[in-house]
Amino acid sequence: MERAKIEELKATWSAPGALARSRPREVRITAQGIGIRVLCFLIMFGGPIALLLAAENQWVKDRKHPERQSKAWILLIPAVVLAAAGGLVYGSMARQKQLLEEGRLGPGVITKFTRTQEASIVHYEYVILNGSVMKGKCQGVSGLPGVGGTISVVYDAENPLRSRIYPFPFWALVNEQNAAQKYARLRFR
Repeated sequence: MERAKIEELKATWSAPGALARSRPREVRITAQGIGIRVLCFLIMFGGPIALLLAAENQWVKDRKHPERQSKAWILLIPAVVLAAAGGLVYGSMARQKQLLEEGRLGPGVITKFTRTQEASIVHYEYVILNGSVMKGKCQGVSGLPGVGGTISVVYDAENPLRSRIYPFPFWALVNEQNAAQKYARLRFR
C-alpha cells in the first residue's frame, strides 16, 4: 500500500462505535458460536466416549479369542483424533475472543479474494499504531465491500501479524446500552 493511500485511510476511517471503547471490551458469544461450541464439546467428549464404549464392548466379546483383542483398541486412534480436533476448534474460538477483548483496532483495505475448494479467503492490508502496513488473510467473513474497500481490523498489539477482520463470526461486542442495563441490574440488587 502506498504512503498516500495510508494517509487517506487514516484520515477518512473511523472505528465502529463499540470497538472504540477502551480495552478490555465486553464480548458475548453469538448464536453461531454457541452452535460451534456445543459441536466442539460433542466431538471432544461424545465421540471418544462412544468409541471407547465400542472398544470395550468389542474387547468383552473377544475374550474368547485373544488374538482379536488388539484390533479393538484401534478405535482409540479416532477417539484421540476427535478429541484433538474439537480441542483445536475450541482453542481457536478462545483466541478469537481474546483478540476481540484486548486487540487494537486499525483501518484496512481489501486487496483480493481467493477461492479454494473449502472456503473463500479474504486478503487485506492494515495499518498498525506505529504506521507500518501489515498483511493478513482470513476466511469466514461475510458482508464485506469489494476489492479496495475499507474495513476494520482487530490485531494483537504484541504480535500484529495476528489479526482478524471485524465483525467476528463467533463473538460480538456488548453494546453500550446492554452494558448500562447490566450495570443498573447489578447495582440495584
